[in-house]
Amino acid sequence: MKRNYLSYLLRVWQTSSSEPPAWVASLEDPHTHKVIHLNSVEALLPFLLQMIERKRDGQTASDNSDLPEPPHT
Repeated sequence: MKRNYLSYLLRVWQTSSSEPPAWVASLEDPHTHKVIHLNSVEALLPFLLQMIERKRDGQTASDNSDLPEPPHT
């Protein structure tokens, strides 16, 4: 059955390794358990838009070999 949605578990946290502390995020696909790490919360929306475009183009969630690199800002 083809899924007509994208689903992710979003985690957002503040790092203490930089000054000032930065907010970073990760997305986990609940179906594959693949985790994507984002170096900033600003990179979240461009990455999601990229994944939506892939879905629109007919690629499936199992097409993990060519997952786009999350944008880093």
